[in-house]
Formats: sequence, structure tokens, C-alpha cells
Amino acid sequence: EFLNIYYLEKDIIFYRVVIAWYATALGVNTILNSVIFFWTRPILRKEAFKVLKGIRGN
Repeated sequence: EFLNIYYLEKDIIFYRVVIAWYATALGVNTILNSVIFFWTRPILRKEAFKVLKGIRGN
């Protein structure tokens, strides 16, 4: 709480950049966890390929 208030008062640009990178890293981590989860399970991997084929139209 104190750290956020400090950065907010001192340098708003730096604060926003840190928050943006934090949100980006969190999103990438979530996506990678999902991909790894699907890839390690053969049944889910096959279903994912079916969905991707349907999206591509092949």
C-alpha cells in the first residue's frame, strides 16, 4: 500500500509502466500454463488440434 502511494505521488509514468508490465507478465504466465496443461494431456491435445483445424477451415 505504501509503495503504491509513493510511486503514484512521485512518478505516475513509472508507476503505470510497472503495472502494465505486471499485467502483461501475469497474462503470459496464464496462457503458458494453459498451453502446457493441454499439451501434457493427450486427449486434450487431440481436441485442441480438432478445434484449431475447425478454425483454419481445413
